[in-house]
Amino acid sequence: MPDKSDEMRTKKFSRVARAEFKQTRGMCAETGQVLTGLEHLKQSLRNIILTPHRQRVMLRDYGLDDGYLDQPGNRYQVMKLYSRLAAVISRWEPRLDLTRLSVDVSENGQIDFRFEGHYLGKSVQFGVAS
Repeated sequence: MPDKSDEMRTKKFSRVARAEFKQTRGMCAETGQVLTGLEHLKQSLRNIILTPHRQRVMLRDYGLDDGYLDQPGNRYQVMKLYSRLAAVISRWEPRLDLTRLSVDVSENGQIDFRFEGHYLGKSVQFGVAS
């Protein structure tokens, strides 16, 4: 019978394995052209952010809750957004090991996200607009 440490190693390995074997290329949602590397990661993050939670039938946990992007930009709501977004990225985008996240909310409601972390072993920083 496996002990707790074996179970923990298996969970950790599965996250690493998923990151290594997940596609690092795909199709651009706007042009249909091939996207690779960091551009594919940016599109994936934007998709996670803009997909309402529970919208995908077979992936009910995919996406961000609607209310996080529709709430006023007060500090409490922004902190809730940080927390939920970090959890969602950790779950659905294993290629990015997130180390820092910042959110800027403009007067007109535009939300800009800045990410820092490690992408497939390389240190990266980039932004994504909602």
